[in-house]
Amino acid sequence: MLNEYSFGEIYIRHAIDDYPDDSHFTMHIHEQCEIYFFISGNVEYLVEGSKYFLAPDTLMIMRPSEVHKPRIISGERYERYALNFPVCFAENIDPQRRLIKAFTERTLGKNNMLDSSMIDTGLVRKLFSKMCENSDDYGKQLKIKTHLPLLLDMIS
Repeated sequence: MLNEYSFGEIYIRHAIDDYPDDSHFTMHIHEQCEIYFFISGNVEYLVEGSKYFLAPDTLMIMRPSEVHKPRIISGERYERYALNFPVCFAENIDPQRRLIKAFTERTLGKNNMLDSSMIDTGLVRKLFSKMCENSDDYGKQLKIKTHLPLLLDMIS
């Protein structure tokens, strides 16, 4: 199952692979920041040579041009959310760029993972779920524009 939506430079997806195959997941980079929320599966995440073992409700952040990929350990059902957005997303509400420092002011491949002890995972799940709900274009864009700053505040 894949539920995805994009507008401008923002892209969000909720994906479930019942039988994931590691060969379908390759190293890649984005020109945007990425927030990845792991729901289930047997997966480790590789970022710039660092290896992160994922537990349910783990949140990962990647900065622009940070090479990364999930590595499927076994064929268990794999569910996750991911949201890509440009560094300039929050400039109007945060001219000092405090909300994106966790992305832009850290060494590549370091401090990418936030586990359930560091964030309100119930709220993260609810925010992603709301942003992926079926709605018209305006409704989806409104949800993303209002919910993403909450996620960024929690991460920062």
